[in-house]
Amino acid sequence: MTLHRRDGVGRPYAEVLGCPVAFDAPETAITVADEDLDRRRPLYDPALNALHRSYADRLLHQLSAAVTVAGRVRQWLEHAALEDAGPEGPAKELSLSVRTLRRALHAEGTSWRALLDTARHGRAGRLLETTDLPLDRIAPLVGLSGATALVRAFTRWKGMPPGAYRSRHRPASADRDAAGRG
Repeated sequence: MTLHRRDGVGRPYAEVLGCPVAFDAPETAITVADEDLDRRRPLYDPALNALHRSYADRLLHQLSAAVTVAGRVRQWLEHAALEDAGPEGPAKELSLSVRTLRRALHAEGTSWRALLDTARHGRAGRLLETTDLPLDRIAPLVGLSGATALVRAFTRWKGMPPGAYRSRHRPASADRDAAGRG
């Protein structure tokens, strides 16, 4: 029998297994509907059973290996409003205390601040590449106090100010469209 470690919430396991999964329950159980129990079963096939078991073990291993706390925090940050993002949000999502979240991130070689900074960096780059929003409108969307803070942070991230980044990374058709409107 192969045992699989429990990490975090059951939702990713439920997606792989196609049924609800609950951890830390008072008992270990698999619930089967009556109509499934009444269904005629094929004869036992040891080779097919081994194949299914191997496949299930591989899926569960991939699931537990790919799902790190830092990876789940990154996923949470992708959809979070960065202007007021704090570690409380992902901690609640992962059913952890903020302190446990910080310890887990530290054990994985990162921190809340580093992940938040990376999320801000990525979102700022995407907004500069895909919108004509002025810097003072982008700054709060990435959780920074204003255009000056954005310029300082972006220059630290990319080695160039946001305006230079925008002009270098905008498609030529977007520049023509902007010129045609002005």
